Amino acid sequence: MGLKDLFSTKKTTDKISKFFLDEGITVDYVNGVYRFELYLSEGGYSLYPYFKFDNQTGSLSIDINVRRVTEEVDFSSLNSFNLKSKYFIAKYRDGAIFLEYNTLATNDNVKEILQKVLESIFSLQEDIDKL
Repeated sequence: MGLKDLFSTKKTTDKISKFFLDEGITVDYVNGVYRFELYLSEGGYSLYPYFKFDNQTGSLSIDINVRRVTEEVDFSSLNSFNLKSKYFIAKYRDGAIFLEYNTLATNDNVKEILQKVLESIFSLQEDIDKL
């Protein structure tokens, strides 16, 4: 199996689209970026993750802007979150706190990756709210 087969663009992007359709999540795809809304009922707020899938390398990059920061950043809360989170890393840059996750995805594992990432977001919603 060659590299082209491993990262089959059409098959992988079809699986990404089917995954979100099956989950009942509406996804917008604009200029190579997937965007969607997640309502976190326990916390009573929404997050707007966005991600890119690089067809050439198979890299999947997921980002979630958490909030703008106008006061001093509590880096201990970021560190605490990072110790709990298996997938996301909380970061501060350019006046904003955001979550980031990067991995390689193939046609065979993209559905499993997306499922685990969504589960992680829901299980960490109280910690995300504290950021």
